[in-house]
Amino acid sequence: MRKINDMMKLIPPDELNGGITMNSTKRTEDNESNISYSKSSEVKLKRGTSGLIAAALVLAVGGGALALALTRGNSVKSATSGAESITAAAQNEVSADKTAEKIFRLIDANCAAHIADGYLSEIARGSFTVDLAALDPAAENMFARSLGDKFTDEAKEYFRKITAGDTNIPETGEVFYVMNNNFKLEFVQYRSGKDGTVGQYSAESCERMAFGTAPDFEKKPEVPDEVINTNVKHAKAFYDLINRMQMDCTTGEYPNNLNMFMLPPGNGVILDFDDRGEYADVIYRIEQYNTENIELTGKVYFEVCYGNDLSFLEWRPKDGGNIEVWPYIDCSAVKELKELGQLPENSGYDQYSNYREQGVEKILGCGKYDLKKGGLCQGVTTEHDRLPQVKEWYEDFLSKNYQPVAFDSEKLISAEDLGKVVEFDWLDVERKQQVFIRTSDMEGANIYVNGRYYNVEDTSVLELLEGDMPPSVIDLHPTEAGK
Repeated sequence: MRKINDMMKLIPPDELNGGITMNSTKRTEDNESNISYSKSSEVKLKRGTSGLIAAALVLAVGGGALALALTRGNSVKSATSGAESITAAAQNEVSADKTAEKIFRLIDANCAAHIADGYLSEIARGSFTVDLAALDPAAENMFARSLGDKFTDEAKEYFRKITAGDTNIPETGEVFYVMNNNFKLEFVQYRSGKDGTVGQYSAESCERMAFGTAPDFEKKPEVPDEVINTNVKHAKAFYDLINRMQMDCTTGEYPNNLNMFMLPPGNGVILDFDDRGEYADVIYRIEQYNTENIELTGKVYFEVCYGNDLSFLEWRPKDGGNIEVWPYIDCSAVKELKELGQLPENSGYDQYSNYREQGVEKILGCGKYDLKKGGLCQGVTTEHDRLPQVKEWYEDFLSKNYQPVAFDSEKLISAEDLGKVVEFDWLDVERKQQVFIRTSDMEGANIYVNGRYYNVEDTSVLELLEGDMPPSVIDLHPTEAGK
């Protein structure tokens, strides 16, 4: 994620707009659907290198809350290969496969709607054989042809898109399906009767199986019960609020789009809305977008590649209790929120996964930005050994036990008036803390460290990037910003 965020820093804010789209539902000539929700193939390439970077980002992170909420794979494949045999048996198999496909999409749509509205506990996981003529109450949840009043309009829209509006499945027959531990439908079989031809449809390519037998798919850790047995309305509300704030601060109109450079790294930071000592400025920015007047309480952890929707958000109430996650992500091992200052456990969105062979402790993020139209913006991921003065300054800063300057929103300096920002960030492995140092944007303080403002004797760390940038782990070039 660090790598992706550095790439995002090099894209002018105006070029981030519209760069990621969601595939529309497509129909083939024989009316079979080929639906993809997890990553977009439609990329708007704009001028210069940054358009190519944006295209790479689409492939790297996908796009949009809908894609992440549904967590559906790019390809859903039938076991049949479209053989052209004219035999009656082959025709029956093709027909049964198409029915299995339609049933797959219906179950998948019901599952997605339940996830979207936080009804995870109503989704049974495992392998099931169902009689369509006599559905039991548990099965009815996954075989509903339409959604009832308890579902939101958003969930109903997900349902409509996945089924492509076609919910006409047989009233009789047997269905075997597999829902994995992460609420992802893997496999569906259908037969009209005990002696009927078995059709099947799968999220992955697999061999043809006897009815009631599942392929050997890769097993994933089971989602904790405390996540399943809770509604996600708080996490969803925070997700929408913070997402709107960060999108406006990165891809909004000039000069508001310069505020991205005031925000901390896209992961590794926990916001405590009940103890606003750290990152009070970020919480203040969030408050300005709270038009829904949601109650800002509890702890929030989120990950974002700025200019895209949040990857996910976790929320825990003030006094502890069940964690809420939105959107539910198939590949993310849900982690508990740690106390402030502690390193969150690894998830599927590990910012340093690309550099593990080098050692996390070696990585240093650097950035310098001219906050004006056409200003030069440079962000690199380098190594501490290339710029050892940064760590030396930080250790000296810690040893002096400076007292922070109280945050005062009325003393904030606009990004346009500030004119320039220098920043550094890295993961302090020993202290288990994300370190973030940048230029102060508040009067009465001359530097910003780990979400607090300070007045210090030595601000030389902010002058280390006056010349050339240090060598980057990623070979990217500077670009203009603030357009």
